[in-house]
Amino acid sequence: MINKIPRIRLLIPLLTLCHMLLALPSLAQTNTGTITGNLLDPNGSVITGLSSSITLTSIENGTVYDANVTLAGQYSLTNI
Repeated sequence: MINKIPRIRLLIPLLTLCHMLLALPSLAQTNTGTITGNLLDPNGSVITGLSSSITLTSIENGTVYDANVTLAGQYSLTNI
């Protein structure tokens, strides 16, 4: 029994360290996303030189997200 005590003293910190290292990848997970794109005309060409905005509305809860369209026709909706 005397020989088992030092093993337990080493095992507990080792298990704690393993638990902490395995939990690190979960910190990189988020529950939001980003939608980016280009404003296109019906022919598929990028619309440039037009200052406008787009709106995204969630069907599930009605949350509205707005984004400005750049003069190059690009937009980005973040934290969705």
